[in-house]
Amino acid sequence: MSFSKFPPETLLNIAGNLSTEDHLALCLTSKKLRGVSELLLYVDIRVTVEPGTARLDTLLNNLSSDEGRANRARRLTVVFAHVPTPQELKTINDIAVKLPRLRIFNIEYDCDNPDTNAGVADPVSSLPSVIPSFLKTTTLPLTASAPPSSLINVTWRSPIVQQGTFTNFVQHHANIRCLMLRAALIPDLDAGILPNLEVLQAPLEVVLRLLPGRPIRRVSTVARKKVNYQWKKTKDALLSVEVFSCVQAWGDTEGHMWLPEMVGWMKNLQVLHLSYGIHVIPVVLRHTKIRFLRAFCVSDAKVEELFDSVPSLEVEKRFMWNSKPSEEWLANWEESA
Repeated sequence: MSFSKFPPETLLNIAGNLSTEDHLALCLTSKKLRGVSELLLYVDIRVTVEPGTARLDTLLNNLSSDEGRANRARRLTVVFAHVPTPQELKTINDIAVKLPRLRIFNIEYDCDNPDTNAGVADPVSSLPSVIPSFLKTTTLPLTASAPPSSLINVTWRSPIVQQGTFTNFVQHHANIRCLMLRAALIPDLDAGILPNLEVLQAPLEVVLRLLPGRPIRRVSTVARKKVNYQWKKTKDALLSVEVFSCVQAWGDTEGHMWLPEMVGWMKNLQVLHLSYGIHVIPVVLRHTKIRFLRAFCVSDAKVEELFDSVPSLEVEKRFMWNSKPSEEWLANWEESA
């Protein structure tokens, strides 16, 4: 029996298990199959851009010529094999604006250069995936004056080569709630930009610049020595943080020395995740609302001291973290004894 004779619902179920290459092959078979395949091709768009190619322009033209394609898009991923040019970033901005139902946007730079990729490798991917009910607080309402954008989750793992383009992007998509940045240098953003940001993964210097004036509740970052006492300039903004994850920068053994004092200012902190080499100080945690703690290389004596000194800790003394990265804008946590 020919594929084209199946009802559209059946074709969609079958096509959902096919690769992009197979979708493209189906598009060449018949008009009916092309229509079904396009439904799925434009739901999750992934483009790899190599030097000298015009793939972004082609995508923009395809979306401009068919409004239905633009309306289907929910996720857009652009992978660069080179440092993106200002014009390429502008084209990406134009593409994102044309996708009224876009929810997730990823821009990646495929490079192993540690200087270019300074910041967070990917600490969020190792975090637990189900959040306790006490952390599921009501999401703040979206700003009434926000532009008509449905985008809430942005991963920008590429150098910000043109600050104006980045600023225009985050200013237009004012409903962004989750932002993951690799760049350590970002333009100055007025507090009116990104007014609904709740989850932030970025180098600490970026975190400290974005915290003031925004309802950021979850932070994932890297401790680096050069930040030192910069955090004291925005210490009042730390009050909004409820979930804090921190890893130590590679080769920077002193980058976390100031961390305990900073954590002490997170009066509403409920979940804390610290990587190898970062020590926990019980007296600091007593000033927070800490209930869940994940730390490494902690002696049994230190564990006893922690639970004796911090009565708000509610997890078992011995437990494993069942964690898988979540694709939602707010990943969740769960402890399992």
